[in-house]
Amino acid sequence: MVLIIGCGYVGTYVGLALQSKHSVVVSARSETTLYNLRKIFPFVEHLDTSNLDELAKAVDQHEIIIITLAAKNPNFYESTYLETAKNLKAILENNKSVRQILYTSSTSVYGEHEGRLLDESTPLMTSSFQGEILVDTEETLLSLDTDKRKVVIFRLGEIYGPGREITNRILSYQDKPAPGNGEFPTNMIHVEDITRAMSYAIEHKLQGVFNLVDDEHMTRKDLYHAVCLQASLPQVHWDPSLKTHHSSNKIVSNAKIKNAGFSFKFSKRALI
Repeated sequence: MVLIIGCGYVGTYVGLALQSKHSVVVSARSETTLYNLRKIFPFVEHLDTSNLDELAKAVDQHEIIIITLAAKNPNFYESTYLETAKNLKAILENNKSVRQILYTSSTSVYGEHEGRLLDESTPLMTSSFQGEILVDTEETLLSLDTDKRKVVIFRLGEIYGPGREITNRILSYQDKPAPGNGEFPTNMIHVEDITRAMSYAIEHKLQGVFNLVDDEHMTRKDLYHAVCLQASLPQVHWDPSLKTHHSSNKIVSNAKIKNAGFSFKFSKRALI
């Protein structure tokens, strides 16, 4: 049995992909999210991961735990990610059912690397409070790895896919400039490749840390230019004086998971 903790955008796609081969229970805290999940999943549970009794009850008897939490905003990073990891560690001390834990982290843990190519062995250089929380969360979950329980950390690039199309991002800049200069490389991942990697990791009993990013690392400016041409949209204008959320300069390698036998479906980016 599979339990998905924090079933939002990514968790929903993962759950739909897995339920053909596994008994899947999805969980969330928001009543709105639970209402929407009940429309598409047969087994849906309310789960407040800050409640140890509730978390222990949810985890009991499940073999695979998938954590796809998403914080509402930076102020909720610690309570969403690190507190959940610590609580999960506390209740798994005497648990014998869970044999694999999979967690979606972020390539933001690497921080700034001045455009260098990096992999899972690269020292983490995040300088933000939120980045440190993600690093601490990874370390807490990795401490649960044993001979009988495998832990997988997927460091995700910037997610795109249905409902998160790159064209929609560009449309938001039709009447205003995009922040920054767009000169840094992109590290992106299609949501379907995330679900496929999850399935592969379960089937092949993977463990350890893996980057999940596309093969391509176009600069954001070149990416938006290509999408505008393909979608017949006006080109995006840039304003270096505006602060951008895409401020780290790095190229993230996906070689490790490919060496483990996984193949990306969207290795050549589906731009629109």
